[in-house]
Amino acid sequence: MVRYAILVLVHPILRLILEIVFRNAALDDHGTPPHYACGHLFMWNAVTSLIGRFFVTTSGQRIESVIIGILFLSIQQFILRSNRVAINRFQRWARGVPPLNDVEFTRFKAIVAIDERQSSTIEHATIVIAACYKIFFWERRWLLDLGYDHERPDTQRVMLLALFQIACTALIDLACTYQELFQSIPLVNVWRGRNRLHVLLEMVTMVTASFLLLTTFHVVPYAGNCESADVCTCGFAS
Repeated sequence: MVRYAILVLVHPILRLILEIVFRNAALDDHGTPPHYACGHLFMWNAVTSLIGRFFVTTSGQRIESVIIGILFLSIQQFILRSNRVAINRFQRWARGVPPLNDVEFTRFKAIVAIDERQSSTIEHATIVIAACYKIFFWERRWLLDLGYDHERPDTQRVMLLALFQIACTALIDLACTYQELFQSIPLVNVWRGRNRLHVLLEMVTMVTASFLLLTTFHVVPYAGNCESADVCTCGFAS
């Protein structure tokens, strides 16, 4: 219940709130090109996406729990990614701030376009990262509790679940692309328009986010995975 409460309530609420904060900061940073202004937004998306994928991947051997987690994350992705314009209008109304003028809205759409491209890249990358960690860290299960049971995780099943997540994310990408076209948001090519510095910064960001998550699972190895406060009941202690 603890992990589902975090995945269903805490995770999406924190993700939404800080996405709004970072997106507004990028919007207000007029002196910085949109791609660089979205750097902190990229970092936050990487961290929160990894958290979600880690919770799904570390659900142990209960296939129904994994499938439910994957479907919930897919729904969460679609709601947050396809309603950025509506969310911006609502939060400005709630704060008593006037709507964006034409110049601000043009910059906002450019930021949303970059954010969408980054979100797509991040989601696919974190799926692969979480699956690989699940397989590679079996020998270090005494250090990192990634939802291991008493036997080595089935590599084929882990990879099939990763492919299922990638397929769900690809469908979300298509739906969000259609929504962007409907909202007159420019599309940003995933591969073109990115110089080496952009790619390097994104790689460093993903590595940093992975380190933060692994550190968390090391410092709090049984968070959300144990039925009692007794650390000896955790999978990694077996």
